[in-house]
Amino acid sequence: MRKTITLTALVLLVCLQAMAQDKDKDKSKQTKGEKIMETIKSLPEDLLAQPDAVADTNANKIMNDNLSVVVNPIWREKGTTSFIEFKLLKTDVDPVRETFPLPDKKLVQGLTVNLNTIKKTAEEKKQMVLAQVQSHLAAYYKEQGTLLSKEEMAEKVKAMIAGEEDFATAGRTGKLYYIHDIQSQQSGFIVLLLLPGADAKSVTFVQFTYFHYAYETTLPEDPLELRMFTYAEDQQTYIDFTKGILKTLVIR
Repeated sequence: MRKTITLTALVLLVCLQAMAQDKDKDKSKQTKGEKIMETIKSLPEDLLAQPDAVADTNANKIMNDNLSVVVNPIWREKGTTSFIEFKLLKTDVDPVRETFPLPDKKLVQGLTVNLNTIKKTAEEKKQMVLAQVQSHLAAYYKEQGTLLSKEEMAEKVKAMIAGEEDFATAGRTGKLYYIHDIQSQQSGFIVLLLLPGADAKSVTFVQFTYFHYAYETTLPEDPLELRMFTYAEDQQTYIDFTKGILKTLVIR
């Protein structure tokens, strides 16, 4: 009888141990399953997670197609770029003001930059810019009440060209033109770089147009009285400033 009890107890002990082991195995399986589910749940977040930020190497460049020039990063931050131009307004207000020459004078209130290569000769592009200047002058004189002949208007447009010089950049040589652009409510100063193509049938150009607003109630007889730069040294300072930017031109 005692042997039977002992045998029964032994069998019961073995069964209990087996059940405990099975329970441990189930617990282990459940733990692994939970880990797998957690991993699956985290997959969407991992897949949608943004990569570490990479420095924008173009944050200090104005670009169009295969052309670029280096400018202050604040310009890119505060300016806007459209299909045809880069535009920067409120250049007489901090922090942009401090990125321009002679900031205390607040000579410039806005800037546009255009750069492109077109199927025109350098002379044709120059005449396109002068045609725009002429249209502004025509509107100015019309508002003033002055009627000019075709010849007189041609002379007025010619007087808007403040100077020109040879200029080399990006391994090419071309011309720089400095042009006043006067309107009744706005005065501009254009720095125009023209780099003829190898076949002379195309031209790469970069055009900086600085401007400020005019608030004259009576338009002077001579539009140049409203020119942007009253003093020649201020004008030269802006010319030199722009030439420095144009020296960074890259043509890929």
